[in-house]
Amino acid sequence: MPAATIPPEIPPIDDIRARLAALERDIADVRRQWVIDRELQTRLDMEVLAKARLMALGEMSENVVHELRQPLAVVSMAAQNLLLRGAEAEPSFIQARLDRIIAAVDRASKMIDELRRFALHRGDAAEMQPVVLATAVGNVMFMLEPMLRHNGIGLNIDLPFGPDLQVMAYPVALEQVLTNLFLNARDAINDTGKAGLRQITVSAQCSQQAGKVDVLVSDSGTGIPPHVLGKLFEPFLTTKGPDRGTGLGLPLCRRLIHAMDGTIMGSNTATGAVFTITLHAVPLPGDARQPCL
Repeated sequence: MPAATIPPEIPPIDDIRARLAALERDIADVRRQWVIDRELQTRLDMEVLAKARLMALGEMSENVVHELRQPLAVVSMAAQNLLLRGAEAEPSFIQARLDRIIAAVDRASKMIDELRRFALHRGDAAEMQPVVLATAVGNVMFMLEPMLRHNGIGLNIDLPFGPDLQVMAYPVALEQVLTNLFLNARDAINDTGKAGLRQITVSAQCSQQAGKVDVLVSDSGTGIPPHVLGKLFEPFLTTKGPDRGTGLGLPLCRRLIHAMDGTIMGSNTATGAVFTITLHAVPLPGDARQPCL
């Protein structure tokens, strides 16, 4: 006959209550620390985002100032022509010069408005919203094109479906990610030190994942070093010099894209590097075309 087993001694109820109270305090401490860590991460993200925007804004401002000279020169020349002709000018001549002045002022105003919008986060939203991909890319290109042209870098934009292709995103955050990727691509191209194609391409295609869109930013630069590929989005990792990069831009891009329920990855092509952003496509109402859905 097997020996009777002695049941383990049950601790007194007061001990059980004390242990439960201690466990609840530990859980509360963990929760408080989690909230503190999340708040700290959010503050750090905002600081990095602000620094990235300021760096981009500084470069944009320099080029916008340069670009403003052209419409101002047009206004000056047209006004001088009107003054020279004076009362003898024909109505058609006056109208043509006035049209040139108005067009030049409109272009200058748009450049200044875009710069202010980028600087002040104007148009951002607390909630994600449908964003026309072509509009987001166009806003970034409007600000960066003069800088890229000054660097001898061409732009190739391949966005099918036009305004029908919309993604769920935070508008300004998406533009910030694209801005960071374009500036990185510019630096990679400038670092090649080789002649030939100097080009950044932004394209979009329906993802292999149903209901999603792939946005690709590729360049003809140096490519991503093999030892960096596996840890591309780790903080403080940079292939630039200490005066040119903090190693926080790509990690920030990943967090912003993850906040939009998307993904971002980098890889190499035969001619350089490519970054692929995957976001949710937005269904269109009515009988409109439904790209990527």
